[in-house]
Amino acid sequence: MTRERFYADRDRRTVEYGLVDPFEEPIGIVVSPAVAETPAGQVAALSLVNMAARLHRALRIAVPDVGLLVPSLAGETSLAAEVAALVYEIDPYNHLAVASSLRDVDIPRAAVGVGPVERLPLCLGADRYRACVGEHGSFSTDLSTLIGAAGAACLGAAALTRLSLGQPVAPRVVSMWDLTEEGGSGPSDGVDPLDLGTVAVVGAGAVASGLAYWTRYVGIRDDWVFVDGDLVQLHNTNRGLGLLARHAGWVDGEPSGDLASKAIVTAGLLAARGYDGWYDDWLLDAPRPPDLVLPLANGPGLRSAIGQRGEPILIHATTSRMWTADLHRHLAEEDDCIGCRLPEAQTVKLACGTSPIADGSTGNDSALPFLSSSAGLLLLVGLVHLANGRLVSLAANHWQLHLDLGDRRTMSSRRWSCAQACAVRRNMPRQLRRRLPRRGRWAHLD
Repeated sequence: MTRERFYADRDRRTVEYGLVDPFEEPIGIVVSPAVAETPAGQVAALSLVNMAARLHRALRIAVPDVGLLVPSLAGETSLAAEVAALVYEIDPYNHLAVASSLRDVDIPRAAVGVGPVERLPLCLGADRYRACVGEHGSFSTDLSTLIGAAGAACLGAAALTRLSLGQPVAPRVVSMWDLTEEGGSGPSDGVDPLDLGTVAVVGAGAVASGLAYWTRYVGIRDDWVFVDGDLVQLHNTNRGLGLLARHAGWVDGEPSGDLASKAIVTAGLLAARGYDGWYDDWLLDAPRPPDLVLPLANGPGLRSAIGQRGEPILIHATTSRMWTADLHRHLAEEDDCIGCRLPEAQTVKLACGTSPIADGSTGNDSALPFLSSSAGLLLLVGLVHLANGRLVSLAANHWQLHLDLGDRRTMSSRRWSCAQACAVRRNMPRQLRRRLPRRGRWAHLD
């Protein structure tokens, strides 16, 4: 009964939608030996396993037993041991089978290969900032391929879910450098640690967890703080890349522990600070305003309240009901405000890390890990582009990654403008914003 209780609580949004059966069926992940010995290949493999274990309850994984080259989430030193430990940290009841090669494990029909793997329906690949899912896959050895590998893992997790539902997956190539489909691969050198000044991440839920998870592969240079007064619930572990069952009080498969703070857990992924309290309280306690605010919380009116503080730029990410992850830029005087982009009546449609599984159906949302993870990755890419000066020069201010992997394009973009009667633009003109005492690192963008 404990196993049933665990899945009933963790997967309740998905179960309410009536799609529990496909997730009991085995799915496979195969990591090719050459790819397993590269940092980018290990990022793709571990991240794909991380997302898959939050939905699928019977994993069949073939992975070479090589030394771990990237930061560990489960505390192991080899790739195979990290894979196994990570699955059980996420889902202590998973019917997991791990082998060192494809010939030693029974791979079911729904399977994805990391790198060039024969006899599998789909393979993942990455070339610098480009991520692909299709019949063939390879990983370049350039340092920036860590970004492409992260994107490939998100595409792969979405593909696994669609395959398990008996739905087709079209080959896709996405450029995280141009934020376009079939775009450029970007520079070959590595991604520098983020140099953004002091950063406040308001909200430490699924998208923030995804951001912290991906950013730990890049690093940060300045002080970051994650602000959230919530505790980790078991259903949060369904979609937060850095949230484990023990953080929700499930230790060794039993509900016997205390609930951890979302802010503390998420901040710990980056060795950053966590503020275990609400935004209004943090405003009173903060010694000085941060240089950059990332509004990721879904509390009523919270994003709009942050948008009315006269920040020169705001960047955030959301997910939608239509299998999309969205990156938003709000540059003062150039872009629209958060209130115009996401009116209060629509915030429930862009809740953190939720999406329906069926096409066009209404009803309960289903929490899908690859949506929140993709939103966190898009936000990291946006921050990388902000740090290197590219983000403010892009014509679009809203980018959307479509993860249904069907007939429509996988990456789209658009440009939004404020409504004519926008109260924020009317009440906070540039002259007034420039008189505010808290201008910070990015004041020159206004």
